[in-house]
Amino acid sequence: MTTATVDQALALARQLPARERARLIALIAQDLAIEPAPPALATGDPWAALFATMDQVAASPALAGARSATAEATESRR
Repeated sequence: MTTATVDQALALARQLPARERARLIALIAQDLAIEPAPPALATGDPWAALFATMDQVAASPALAGARSATAEATESRR
């Protein structure tokens, strides 16, 4: 999936009602839960684990060229 496709999916998701966006997030979380646990889980820091998981997914070959999910999240909090 390319960055443009991810951006298109995000734009579509933003059009959903809040309840459906929450459901979408839950479904994505379920998919992520199936992935192998990233090393950050050992620290016990849930935020580090979340960002490590996001980075692990972003580093997948299907998302070649994608930016770090941690960098994206950090920038979005500014």
